[in-house]
Amino acid sequence: MIKLRTFAKLNLSLALFKPRLDGYHPLQSVFQTISLHDTLTLTKQPKHHWHLSCNNPKVPTDETNLLSKVFRSFEPQLEFGLEIHLEKTIPLGGGCGGGSSNAAALMHFLNTEADWNYSLEKLEELSLPFGADIPFFIRGGTAYVEGIGEKLSPLPALKDIYFVLINPGFSMHTQTMYKAWDKENPKAKNPSNTVISLAAPYLGNNDFLNVGCTVYPELKTALDQLSTIDDTPVHLSGSGSTLFTVFNTIKEAQQWKAKAEAKHPQWTFYLAEPTPQGHLYV
Repeated sequence: MIKLRTFAKLNLSLALFKPRLDGYHPLQSVFQTISLHDTLTLTKQPKHHWHLSCNNPKVPTDETNLLSKVFRSFEPQLEFGLEIHLEKTIPLGGGCGGGSSNAAALMHFLNTEADWNYSLEKLEELSLPFGADIPFFIRGGTAYVEGIGEKLSPLPALKDIYFVLINPGFSMHTQTMYKAWDKENPKAKNPSNTVISLAAPYLGNNDFLNVGCTVYPELKTALDQLSTIDDTPVHLSGSGSTLFTVFNTIKEAQQWKAKAEAKHPQWTFYLAEPTPQGHLYV
């Protein structure tokens, strides 16, 4: 039995561009893995055996789950089966990449246990068909991301930074957000030069923010309410709905978190810090 922590990510900035002919939207973003994590417990079984369970009943454990898709795709190459229990902590539909992180960790596990010995570059290539965010999670850390998520450039690691994440109790659906963004940006341009800040802590605009507040009015309400707490800027990660704030000391982060929890006990708050990798054996 092996346990893996699979880390969440934040989009510290996100710029979107005109969709390609295949429908995918090029992006320019800074991704950062953080200490908020799910946990995978993996137990090897006889060949062809597969079973997935999860502590959260809202998470599908059938063939639609990315873990199932990865296993089924590589099953003919494996001499063993698997049972996986997923302990879910990363918010669902929150723009933190939990499913992609799970899938990347499984690919690392298979690379080791099946003696593939693929390079990280090869794992990134193999992972892309399962989801645009998965190549980033193969390495994790801090990265400038282009294309649809497959073009990765490592950035200097963030230090002395702490995040407070807020899950305001609702999900935002990625496809809904992209459709709304297309409607609001009919003259969107193709990618050109870098349009986001690459100076640490890499915070920039999120192009989903305005359309997200239109499609999901509860998002605007949450932002407005949180921004009044010590006038601290509140950011949106990915296509939402996770919000986050940034602090230079853990004491500042803890104090803000305590104030926010007192005002909004119906929401869930997480304290997190950057991680240099996408997963960790425990």
